Amino acid sequence: MARKRVTLADVAARSGMSIAAASMILNGRPDTRLSQDAHDRVHAAARELGYRPNVAARGLRTAKTHTIGFVSDVVATTRFASGLIRGALAAAEAAGHVVLVAETGGESAREAEAIEALLDRQVDGIIFATMRAREVFLPELPDGTPAVMLNATNTRYPRSVLPDEEAGGRAAIELLAQAGHRHDIVLVGQNDEVERDLFRSATVARRVAGIRGRWLSTGSSSRARSRSGSGSPRTATTPSAACSTTGSCPAPSSA
Repeated sequence: MARKRVTLADVAARSGMSIAAASMILNGRPDTRLSQDAHDRVHAAARELGYRPNVAARGLRTAKTHTIGFVSDVVATTRFASGLIRGALAAAEAAGHVVLVAETGGESAREAEAIEALLDRQVDGIIFATMRAREVFLPELPDGTPAVMLNATNTRYPRSVLPDEEAGGRAAIELLAQAGHRHDIVLVGQNDEVERDLFRSATVARRVAGIRGRWLSTGSSSRARSRSGSGSPRTATTPSAACSTTGSCPAPSSA
């Protein structure tokens, strides 16, 4: 037989206080003017009975549900991006919130349904996450609904968290320079269209900027630049090292 849920009335009765007084104490009201003994009795009764506040009822009273929506394209089902969700869950837990995750598969109809479902549950805010950092289209949210872009950008909702691709580009060149590669370095995969189109990538241009900036500061030189997409790579000689602008750049072995 299921155990009956402990109510605020049960706590009040056990502590010998009124329901209103017990509620003020458990909600941390600073202006209760109740004695320390009353506070101690109420908290002791709550512990003994295993009382847990009714979050739904509190949400109706405060207009806060302590829940956050997490809408992603394929982040939830892609193991390489699972860290995005783990980080959101950890931060939410530390703040006393829970996260409701919805996966859309990148389909606009499913995204609209997911947003409506989360709003129906009165989430306090929504995180929109994408597998590839890019500009995204989003429907307009109700006024006052906070939204944060994770690995994405949106002109209507400017709060976004993006990887520091410029620092990554600089680090790639530093790895090559530390291994003694300072000349005949090739950039593999550069694509001017991708750099300019935020809907294809919001970070590639920053990555290339980091590579070029650190490249010039180290005095490195290149004989060729390889491009992705149409056209063949323009390689004049065999490079001493190569760095990809569309992926990671591992530390090379010493020459």
